[in-house]
Order: sequence, then structure tokens, then C-alpha cells
Amino acid sequence: MRRNTFLSFLGLSSISIMFFLGACSSLTKRGQNLFEAGAYEEALAAYELALQRNPGDEEAAVGKMRSREMIIDKKLIEVRQSRLAGNEQNSIDMLLNVVKKENEWGYSPKGAVAFTQEEEGKAAVFFISRTVREAVSQNFPLRAQYQLAKYKPIFQGGLLGAYNKAQSLVKPVGEKSCKSLVKSNVASKPYYAQFVSRYCGLFGSRPREIAGASQEKVKELYRGINLVLNVEDFPSELFGDFNSQAQTNFSKTPWFDANAANVIELKLSGKYTKTIERIPQSRVFEYTVSVPYTEYVPVKKTRQIPFLDLERTCSKDSAGLETCQSVPMAKLKNDEYTVQEPVTRFRIEPRTQRYEGMEINQALGLYLSGQMILGKNNVNIQVSERDEKRDFQHDWNMPAIGLLPKRAELPAPFDWIKLRANQIGQKIESSATQAWRDTYCNSMGNATSMEEQGDIVHRCLRGKPAETPRFVASWYDNNFGVTVEQVEQTLGLSDY
Repeated sequence: MRRNTFLSFLGLSSISIMFFLGACSSLTKRGQNLFEAGAYEEALAAYELALQRNPGDEEAAVGKMRSREMIIDKKLIEVRQSRLAGNEQNSIDMLLNVVKKENEWGYSPKGAVAFTQEEEGKAAVFFISRTVREAVSQNFPLRAQYQLAKYKPIFQGGLLGAYNKAQSLVKPVGEKSCKSLVKSNVASKPYYAQFVSRYCGLFGSRPREIAGASQEKVKELYRGINLVLNVEDFPSELFGDFNSQAQTNFSKTPWFDANAANVIELKLSGKYTKTIERIPQSRVFEYTVSVPYTEYVPVKKTRQIPFLDLERTCSKDSAGLETCQSVPMAKLKNDEYTVQEPVTRFRIEPRTQRYEGMEINQALGLYLSGQMILGKNNVNIQVSERDEKRDFQHDWNMPAIGLLPKRAELPAPFDWIKLRANQIGQKIESSATQAWRDTYCNSMGNATSMEEQGDIVHRCLRGKPAETPRFVASWYDNNFGVTVEQVEQTLGLSDY
């Protein structure tokens, strides 16, 4: 009784409990079948789903652990096959994924699996250490550091000593390389100086020559926009929305720095138009009614009618002689007949109701143009938006036929203007960002020194170009032996 009460409290019937457990059991069985077929990843997915539905499923828990073990074992065999086929780089990347998956699962290999991983780990460390030495010999400590940072998860347990040894080779070369990058005028190249600061920090150095670079950087940037609206018939109470949106979007451009002293001025002139035309109209509302009518339909009935029938009767006299005769008898019989009876039916008939209302035509327009000077760029901002809508409204209220009052559904002018503020903000953001890219992402220009070229490269990257310009990729490859993506992962470039 207590068990049934508890199930009722949960809102579960015995049938639903059985269905729930049956579903979990079927998932566990599916996992077992997949495991036996060697589809370990699919089996793992089935076991995990079974445990989500029933965390107490011990068979699913065991199956989950076994599936993970077999997945790791299978992946390690693939790692070894790739290495033996001469694809060392691919085998190392595969091993890295295995180690990351083990860390994610909290799994520690045992037995033969652990032995295989140990062997492949040693082979991977040997290859990585060799690539690190090659990078160091070519005076590319950043590339060496990238390799160590990327594959550090492989250097675990007894292999950690090899990581520390490789790191000890890289650091002095990195420190020496840092000193070669630091020139007396490095602070005057603020974007290059920021790169050098991170580069040197990677090897534990903090050059004093870079001090003051951030002050140089903010001299040419802006902390906001001074928005001036000279717009005919523009609602003054909406200026705050425009100004706030403009500041928000400008702060997303590479020209913005909260510590900058400068403020860019943006004057927008134009006009706001609003016209509303009300036209009386008479319209016809169509509806239907249900109209009763009488229809005569044939109905079969039954009645009893009398009839005479002869019935033979016999009797005996006193002498015992039997006398028989046919005697007429009155009887009743059933008789079916049809009559026409009236039936009330309904038919749907169309009706119309003429009613009066007002057609409202609304036209909203916002026409703005302006310019802001960013560095040597004249950034034009132009917006031309017009929205025309029309709708009908009336006050007739005849709920019996479905005719109800209706208000015209037209954009509220203030809400419409606020949406335009968002569009203008996006225009400011896209135009300003493109102006930065046009300035710094075309080429090296006449820059010849490392500092000048590095400053242009990192100015360009501050603009987050959709595609890395070739001259940027070449600068990193020629001077540091790395790709832009590798630098991003090692030093970070997104916040220049």
C-alpha cells in the first residue's frame, strides 16, 4: 500500500514505471549488441542514454566503462598504424585527441592498453622533441613554444621530464630573440610593441623599452562619438536612443579605446517624415446563418389489421361420433406502410452586413547623411529608409455575427525610429571597421624595418579581417616560422 501511495505521489502508474524501465533495458540491450558488433562508439552512446534515464542501471554503467576502454584501445591501434606507415605528424595529433578524451572521461588506461599508450607516448615525445630542436636551431622559439604548448597533454607521467628538458632549450633562445626584437624606438610602434611584450612574456622577459607604448596607441584612437543630429522634425526625446546605439556600435570598432582622449564627431543631417492619411470607407462583412426549414421524408410504419380465417374444429357426440367443421375466426396480422412526416433541417445561407470604418495609410521616412574623419579616412554614413503601411479600423460591434471592433495595426512611429537607430549603429560599426582594414590591411607600403612592418601587421589584425592578408601571413612565416592561427593560440591576437 505504501509503495502504491508513493507512485501516486510521483504521478506514475505501475504501467508507466514498467514502460520506463523497459525503455532503459532496451537501450542497455542495444548497447550490448553494438558492443558485440564492435561498434564501440555507438554502444557508448546507447549506454550513456540508458544511464541518463536510469542512473542505477549497473549493466549500462559497466558497459559504458568497457566501451570507453575499447574506444581508447582502438584509437591507440590507429595511432600506431599511422606512425608505422610514416605519418608521424598525423599519429601525434591522433594521440593528442586520445589523451584529451581520457582526461575528459577521467579514464586511466590499464594493462595492454596502458602499455600501448606508453609506447606511442614515447614515440610522440621523441618526434615532438625533434621538431622543437629543429625550430630552436632555426631561431624560431615561438614555433617551438607552440609545439610544446599544443602537445603538452602528451607529456604526462614519466614523460614530463622530456617536456621540461625541451622547455629549457627553448627559453634561452626565446630570451635572446626577445632582445633582438626590442629596439630603442619600439614604444613608438604601439601595436608591434604589444606583440613584442607578449612574445617576450612567453619566455619570462619584461622589456622596459616597451613602457609607454600604450600611451602612444591611445593617441590615435577614440573613446567615443560626439553625435550631432540636425534632422528636421526629428523627435528630440529619441536622441538618447540614437546616441547610445552609436556609442555601443562604435565601441566594437578597432578605432575605439576606452582610455583614449579623443572623441570623434559625427554630424548627421537630414529629415524625418511622417504622414498619416485617413480615408472613410464602407465595407461589406460576409457571414453565414443557419436557417431552419421543413422537409417531408418517408417513414415506414407497422400496424395490425383484422381478417377472417377458417379454423377446423371437431367435436364428439354422446355416441362417440366425431363431427368436424370449418368455423370462421377473426384474427390480426402485421401490415407495413409508408407515410410522409415533417422533419426540421437547417441550411447555411450567406448574409452580408454593410459597415463603415476608416482606412489609415501611414508613411514613415528617415533620410540621414553625415561624415566622420577617422585618421585619414572620410567615413560616409548614409541612411535612407521609408516604410509605407496601410490598414483598416472600425468600431462596429456585432458579436452575434462575428463582426468585432478592429484597430489598425501600424508601426508605432517611435518604435520604428528606434529600429532605425540600430541600423545606423550597425552602419557606423561596419563603415568604421572597413575604413581601418582599408588603411592597414592592403600591404606593407614603404615599411622596411621589423618594427614598422610589425606595427602594420598588428594594426591590420586589430581590424579582424575576414581573411588573413598574404603580407601578414608572410611576415609571421618569414620571421617566426608560424601561421597566424598558431600565434593566436600561443599569444592571442584578438584583442590588439
